[in-house]
Amino acid sequence: HQWLGTLVMMKRILAGIRVSLMDDISISKTIQILMVIALIKIYCHHYEEHKHFPGMFANIELDTPDGNLPDLPHIIAIPSGLCAQWEGEIKHFLRWGLFNLISY
Repeated sequence: HQWLGTLVMMKRILAGIRVSLMDDISISKTIQILMVIALIKIYCHHYEEHKHFPGMFANIELDTPDGNLPDLPHIIAIPSGLCAQWEGEIKHFLRWGLFNLISY
C-alpha cells in the first residue's frame, strides 16, 4: 500500500505535477512522504551519475536546464504537537546529514 502510493507520487512528480499528501494522521502517510523525499534525492543522484533516471523512469526527460529533478525544498505541515514525532521519524528513516530539517 505505501509503495504503491509512493510510486503514484513519483510518477506525478516526474510528470511535472506537484504532489500533496493530506489525510488523517497515520504512520503510512509518514512513511510514504519520507519515501518520496528519499527517492527524489536518490533519483537526482542517479541522474547526475548516469544522465537518466532509474528503472521504469529511465526514458523520462524533464524540461529543466539539466534534465534532472529540481533541487527544491519539501514542506511538511503538521500540528505542533507532532513535531517531535516527525523529527524522530525523519532521523530514524532518512540518513541524517543528507537533509536539512528546519522546524518552524
